[in-house]
Amino acid sequence: MMLIIIDAYNVLKQTLPSRDISDRKRTKFIMQMAAYAKLRKHTVVVVFDGGPYHWPSRGHEHGILVIYSGARQTADKVIQDYIQKNKNKKPLLVSSDRELCAWVSQEGVISIGSLEFCNIVENRMAAVKEKKTSRQKGTVVKLSSDENEEVDKLMTEGSMYVDQKDDLHDIQLDEDTHKLSKNERKMADIIRKL
Repeated sequence: MMLIIIDAYNVLKQTLPSRDISDRKRTKFIMQMAAYAKLRKHTVVVVFDGGPYHWPSRGHEHGILVIYSGARQTADKVIQDYIQKNKNKKPLLVSSDRELCAWVSQEGVISIGSLEFCNIVENRMAAVKEKKTSRQKGTVVKLSSDENEEVDKLMTEGSMYVDQKDDLHDIQLDEDTHKLSKNERKMADIIRKL
């Protein structure tokens, strides 16, 4: 389980064609991050600039912590404070803000770019969707000549819930890891966990 802190408007502005972020887009983003957090069992904190109040506010939405910086400080400052308080949990920052990423690097915290993170999330979610679809389309091969309609039906239904091994990607990554520098291995490990 990882603690992932997301510079929300930075991510949204990097990934959406429009610079104008509506309430609907923000809510959709929160729901996507919540689904991802639940899938991967990570703790996700989403930090937005501004918000409904002049002062910082926070609350849980769809199972993740959502923080608004308020009018008097920036999301970057809220993120810096949150990282300082949670440094022992080895947080991961998601942002493409150069100044913020440079600051977290000095603090010994790793960051990942907005687009790279979104691609990883998209791939993880697509893989889950693909697994669910393949389970529904799976074929059952009967290895016995015994006839029992009830057992056959149970076996067919049960086979839809069997996870298929997908370790090939991890094995290949492990074989290539010894060629990487220490920082590259650390990042490869984080990406694997994402």
